[in-house]
Amino acid sequence: ELNYVYGWQFLTEYLFVSVCYLPEEVGRCRASFTRYHYDPSRKDCFTFIWGGCGGNGNNFESYDDCMAACKGA
Repeated sequence: ELNYVYGWQFLTEYLFVSVCYLPEEVGRCRASFTRYHYDPSRKDCFTFIWGGCGGNGNNFESYDDCMAACKGA
């Protein structure tokens, strides 16, 4: 049971960190929401305009959320 939990935690952390390496993606809709994405080459989060749907996981509502998820990635 312990190995199962540890394995799940490892997998979750791996998948969560990996979104930080995805490119910023506006999505397919035409709204205009200011969001944050992590740029691993600059090791910081930056704003971009998200269309409101689609896109990928490198899309955070706030700078703090972005850094909490991706700092150290």
